[in-house]
Amino acid sequence: MKIILGAAAAALILAAGSSALAQRSFGPSPDANGDGKITLAEYQASRVARTMRADTDGDGKISKAEFTAMVQKRMSRQGDGGEAPDIDAMFDRQDINGDGFITKDEIEHGAARRFDMMDTAHQGWIAPNQLLEGRRGGGGGG
Repeated sequence: MKIILGAAAAALILAAGSSALAQRSFGPSPDANGDGKITLAEYQASRVARTMRADTDGDGKISKAEFTAMVQKRMSRQGDGGEAPDIDAMFDRQDINGDGFITKDEIEHGAARRFDMMDTAHQGWIAPNQLLEGRRGGGGGG
C-alpha cells in the first residue's frame, strides 16, 4: 500500500512539475479550465494572447519590427542558448498572406497546425508536458 501511495504521489509531483515548467515556458497555463487537458481552442487562445502582446501600437496586428522586438526580448530573458533564430523566416512562416503583418487569424492557423502535430493520439487534446515536447521539437512542434 505504501508503494502504491508513494508512486501516486510521485506521479502527482511529476505532473505538477511539468505543468509548472510549461507555465514558465508559455506564460499562464493554456489549460483555461484546469482539467489537465489542453484543447485546440485553449491552445489557440493562449497562443493569440501570448503573441499579441507584441502588438505595441495596438493596431490589432504585429509588424515585423514588433515581432523582432518580441523575439529578441524572449531571447535575452533566456540567455545565450546557442544559435540565434532566423527571425525573418519565423515571421514569414506566420505571415501566411504575406502582407507584412501577423494577425489573430494567422496565429490561430499556425496554432492549429502545431496542435495537430502535438496531438499524436488524435484525441482532441494535449497534456501540458506535450507543450514542452513540442517546443523542443518532439511531438511535432515547429
